[in-house]
Amino acid sequence: MILIIMIIEKILIILFLLFLFEILEKMKIMLNQSYDLWCLGYILIECLSGNPPWSHFPFINQRDFIKFLNNTDLIPILPKII
Repeated sequence: MILIIMIIEKILIILFLLFLFEILEKMKIMLNQSYDLWCLGYILIECLSGNPPWSHFPFINQRDFIKFLNNTDLIPILPKII
């Protein structure tokens, strides 16, 4: 039962990200293909590991997380499955 709830939660996250992308596209915000690839990698890491990438860092808010991403070359910890 818990596994089903976790799978549904992951599907909802993916659908939300796809919906968000469609909204941005309709607003005529141009995003390049590297953004699509980055989102896919983020989703895959979260689905395989159960945690978002870089979740081991204590980010206070989303702004701190974005600053971290813009100023780092670190790759996230990959799940042992990969």
